[in-house]
Amino acid sequence: MKKIKLYHMSETLKLGDELMPDYLNKSVNCEPYISSMEKGLDSLELLLEKKIEEQQEDWNDVVKWCVEGIFEYIRKNEFPDVPSRTKSNYYFDNLDDFAVLYQAGWAQEPEEERNKLHLYEIEIYTEHLYKFDMSVFDKAYDKLHDDKDLESVIIYARNYFEGKNTEKPVWEIMSDSRAKAVKDISDYLKKCVEV
Repeated sequence: MKKIKLYHMSETLKLGDELMPDYLNKSVNCEPYISSMEKGLDSLELLLEKKIEEQQEDWNDVVKWCVEGIFEYIRKNEFPDVPSRTKSNYYFDNLDDFAVLYQAGWAQEPEEERNKLHLYEIEIYTEHLYKFDMSVFDKAYDKLHDDKDLESVIIYARNYFEGKNTEKPVWEIMSDSRAKAVKDISDYLKKCVEV
């Protein structure tokens, strides 16, 4: 097994901690959507209609977990060698890709919020890393959020796991392998805000 150096951001991780995939058990949120997908697209459409009708959940959350559910269904059935998105940790293999993500989201937050986030150098022990363009996932999210277009989400899921990318990819590395935070490099975040 190879030891690989990657980067990971977190609000809860501490130096020396081992990373635990799905430590908040959020994968359960996509299970109803996976179950519906197993019965067919019509079943998933009915579930979404019910969620919209009931309005008990925020639409953004419904979309997030529905897209994750579709991606997980496609992964299990068509790409079974790839680890689950919802049961993996996410990393970057270079700080430039991390900076793009940070500047798009966290850099606009108040300093108090930004200070909660830490960036770590991670040692991961694995034979296989899986690298995908998170922009493909974002496009799938937008298609469901704005157009309620489930068929496009399925196409994006296949594209994602096939390793296809957008014109401006933001690469994420996904792994459910053992990993450890070995160096706190959070000072890099200040440079991202100054850019």
